[in-house]
Amino acid sequence: MPANPLPANVKQLRGRHDGVDSGGRPIPEVPAFKRVAPEKPSDLDPIAESMWDDVVKDLMKLDLLKELDGKALRGMCEAYSRWAIAVEKRKHNGIVFLNEDTGMWHKAPWVTVEEVAAKELMGWYSKFGMTPSDEMKLAKEVGEGGGKANGTDAFPG
Repeated sequence: MPANPLPANVKQLRGRHDGVDSGGRPIPEVPAFKRVAPEKPSDLDPIAESMWDDVVKDLMKLDLLKELDGKALRGMCEAYSRWAIAVEKRKHNGIVFLNEDTGMWHKAPWVTVEEVAAKELMGWYSKFGMTPSDEMKLAKEVGEGGGKANGTDAFPG
């Protein structure tokens, strides 16, 4: 399965020089979206709201968000909340439950919620460039002296 294309400013970080990616190909100009944090939905639960704040803070440092990303970001934060709630339920109640009518043990429904939400999260993380492999690629480039994007440090301390 082919990898998702990287945002232009990430290609610029990894590139040879302005306007050229690491393979020597010109980096196409992207639409001139205004890079602003999307408005946080007022009805997020506390777990999703915390995730929103963390993600927006980090992705805005890299100029990777625009207002239109709000709905996708909401989906990711809500998937994270479902996952976190299911994890806590599993920790408290276990991975199986006894059906007292049949005497049979079954996989707990919260385990399925956890598994599905985890898969969904990985998809969202990939869309926003947040997988560990994407992070390592960026960190390597920053460590090699390519840590400037739009005149600011890509990972300010």
